Amino acid sequence: MTPFLAPELRLNIARFVDRPTLLALRLASQDWLGPAQVMLFQEFRVSLLKRPIQHILRFLESSSHLRTYVTHLYLFGEGWHALPTLRVEDLFMLLNLFPSIRSVTIDLLEVVTASSAVAEDLVVPSAAQLRVVLSRLTMDKATLNILLTRISVTELHIPTLRLAIADSEPLQHFFHLEMFKFIRILNRRARRHAPGSPDGLEDF
Repeated sequence: MTPFLAPELRLNIARFVDRPTLLALRLASQDWLGPAQVMLFQEFRVSLLKRPIQHILRFLESSSHLRTYVTHLYLFGEGWHALPTLRVEDLFMLLNLFPSIRSVTIDLLEVVTASSAVAEDLVVPSAAQLRVVLSRLTMDKATLNILLTRISVTELHIPTLRLAIADSEPLQHFFHLEMFKFIRILNRRARRHAPGSPDGLEDF
């Protein structure tokens, strides 16, 4: 007779095994299927240099059984000199596909808006609280404003961010309180274009 293990104990065991073991556990029994899939699919990693975002959206729309397990989304490129483009509209569509999403990392991408007038209903209602990491990105004022005012970002980390700001534009016009209304933890280092500096950027 197979000994009984509580579901929470199976899940705790699954946290400490490697990916090949998790794949084997999925096939071991129906009792192990759930815990194994939770750990296998909790992080969804996508290279936008290799896969167009529309292909990812179509795959996820047809894989509702996997989307429920995802708690962390990681979107990335592969170098400063050829940054793939991520539209903020597509990012919001992605986030709305994950009902349990809690953390988002965006690395080595250029984040843009498709038009100057973004729909007012472009929000992420499924994400009550999010930890967001913006790493080695390029974006402008409008895009950052949309990200921080239409997502409930409670923890924001910005290791490196290149902001497209006019040299004459005061920083107090760029940042405003509405952008930080949900944030409880903030860790940032941002840079703006500065033609006179050695690398064309300066910290602020």
